[in-house]
Amino acid sequence: MTAYLNSEHFSIPPKIKRYNISGKSIAIVTFSWRGKAHVDQSTECQDFTAYWPTPTKVDDIKSLTLTVADGVSTRSRSRKGAECACTALGQVFSGASTSILNSNQLKDYFTDARDKFVILCQEDNEQNKTGHKNKDDTQDIKTSSQTLVDGYLTEYATTALLLYLNSEGYWAAIVGDGAIYKISSRPDDKVAAQLLTENIREGFVNEVRPLTNTEWQRGFAESSPGITEYKDSVGFCLMTDGLSESIGDPNLYFSAIWPKLKQCLDDPVALEEYATAYCNYWEEHKFSDDDKTLVAVFYNL
Repeated sequence: MTAYLNSEHFSIPPKIKRYNISGKSIAIVTFSWRGKAHVDQSTECQDFTAYWPTPTKVDDIKSLTLTVADGVSTRSRSRKGAECACTALGQVFSGASTSILNSNQLKDYFTDARDKFVILCQEDNEQNKTGHKNKDDTQDIKTSSQTLVDGYLTEYATTALLLYLNSEGYWAAIVGDGAIYKISSRPDDKVAAQLLTENIREGFVNEVRPLTNTEWQRGFAESSPGITEYKDSVGFCLMTDGLSESIGDPNLYFSAIWPKLKQCLDDPVALEEYATAYCNYWEEHKFSDDDKTLVAVFYNL
């Protein structure tokens, strides 16, 4: 077992996972860091991340769904809400057929996953008796985004980021803040970074329209209506706002960190050290003391 540096900070320790999608090799770097503000206040990390492969009978996988969520820190069950969001999105998309996903119904699948998220939150509330009850305890929660019952569910408020990959291409979607970037190679050995989804913020800088809101679709943004071909992409990066909110020039930013992350793909100890130094640097320079989650996907190695 690796002894992680500053282990009290990592809610999800740095790890590396490799897959093949239709013969093309990909590697995933993941970590989630409990921000200084939460450490100082002795509160838990509200970020969560998970990825969901759709296996085949051979060594390849048909698709890969990557999920990231950032619970709203003022809500009592937001960390669980972030986990429920990742679970719902991952289960729905990893179980969907490729042919259906290629028929421009991706947003419908996101809506289905959001409804499943509401059910998971309802089940958690019943199990944990959070004390936030509906006016009528016998009333079933309606999962339609327009008829969602306000009440205890707001305690599960969270953002959500999703990146779906298959052999044909990718699709990205987000509710709330955070960022998903496509990384492309450049002739000068540096990289170019394209923001795939709009950052949705309202009012104050950290105010978002979370996945629990009855008008959550006003905070929904997608990269395109359907699957986009990979073309010049060499990877993708998903980030919660603890990392994304202070990025100035994305090209300069990713030209600095992308090669360093790639160098760590075969060295878990080096990844642990770099992730620790990276997050400490972000906090020492006062870019953000919030939780920090990063998922980097290196495509077609």
